[in-house]
Amino acid sequence: MLNLQELGCHNVNLVSPTHVVPNILAAVKLAARQGLRIPLVYNTGGYDSLETIKLLEGVVDIWAEE
Repeated sequence: MLNLQELGCHNVNLVSPTHVVPNILAAVKLAARQGLRIPLVYNTGGYDSLETIKLLEGVVDIWAEE
């Protein structure tokens, strides 16, 4: 994520990432401490559980469904 930011990307777009949500949470926490400033987009197919959505509350900046 930090490398993407350094390359000039406008956001980090996670596509169908439900199976790695615990890893995402850990990585975002670490990256934020190291200066991650670009938005986090969670691109879901609409199949995520309410539990997953609640875990990501306050972490994801933009929700997308395709």
